Amino acid sequence: MNDTPSTHTPGVFFRNGQWVIDCVRTIQGKRIHMARKGFASQEEAQAALPRLFALRIETDQIFAASPIFETFIRRFKEYRGHHVRPSTVMQIDSMAHVHMREFQARPIRETFNPEFVETWYNRLVQDRSISSQWKNKIISAARKMFEMAWKWKYLSAEKWTDIANILENVQESKRKSREKEIWTPKQLRAFLSVLPPDSFDEAMFHLFCTLGARISEFTGLTWDCFDRKKETIEIKQQVIYQGLHHFVVTEELKTSESYRICKLDPHTYELLLRHYQRQAPQSEQEFIFPSTPRNHFRPTAKSTLRRRMGIYMQLSKVPRITPHGVRHTKATMLMAVCKNMAEVKAAARYLGHSATMMIDTYGHAKEESTAAIISRLHKQ
Repeated sequence: MNDTPSTHTPGVFFRNGQWVIDCVRTIQGKRIHMARKGFASQEEAQAALPRLFALRIETDQIFAASPIFETFIRRFKEYRGHHVRPSTVMQIDSMAHVHMREFQARPIRETFNPEFVETWYNRLVQDRSISSQWKNKIISAARKMFEMAWKWKYLSAEKWTDIANILENVQESKRKSREKEIWTPKQLRAFLSVLPPDSFDEAMFHLFCTLGARISEFTGLTWDCFDRKKETIEIKQQVIYQGLHHFVVTEELKTSESYRICKLDPHTYELLLRHYQRQAPQSEQEFIFPSTPRNHFRPTAKSTLRRRMGIYMQLSKVPRITPHGVRHTKATMLMAVCKNMAEVKAAARYLGHSATMMIDTYGHAKEESTAAIISRLHKQ
């Protein structure tokens, strides 16, 4: 095959007695292969190349107006996946499928218009089951989504401007922040005392109260996180739910301090070891606390943990707190026994906090007055 490239235009060749176009070009961020043959002269092929580009761009713009909402979301998630953390992409997916039901299974031309978006925005703002903080997160994600729709030619500049003016943050009067709900050591012991001996719940709630981990970190624990020789638990992943039935295990944690190894006390270690022997896992990737006895590769749902915790709170007659209140309880107890800054830093590492955050949030647990500190300073 005679294949002679043109000296003027890259992608124009002379093959088998005719001039052809064969090239790869980037059009609107996408690598496109373009090929055409049958040109009588090099000049004709060179002149056709710009026309082919213009035709492809026009075709892409016509196609962009017709896909349904789900097609756009897939493309948007792929794009965002290269620029943000996986958890942010999952949050966008959840926002689209939970809070933007009006848009689903509809053509983009029909839904991506100011009137439709305003109806959705008003419904979101009036929904009292969603806090103003979460409303603003949803609105922010939607604003970014519509901005990309404009950049990808799904929206005209005029429509994008009108939609951006609609998507204003919600300004609601903030409620007074309540004191963090925690248990006293006596109440914690009362809660643990009503757990059924040698049971799934005894192992789960003893470990939960010992670690003081975030609920997504705790439900994401697999058996490879449990070092049976060193008697430690490693926090290195978390579970993020996408809708009601789908979940993803990700190694992206909340902060860099969240990655940690926690030493277990002897009693909790024995309970967890017995739980390991009862469960007899076939793989280190099985969840320590699975959702069902038959499916060890699905974690216990957050709602299930909250419901079981509520049952034992009622039995033990302790104040009702959230699972995150257990984390506050653990942090407060750790701060109360710390004697110096080194111990505060160790306590912060155990919980996955920074030392500064630990002091600012739980410093009241020391209950030491300024006068007592000054008095001790003068004695030195």
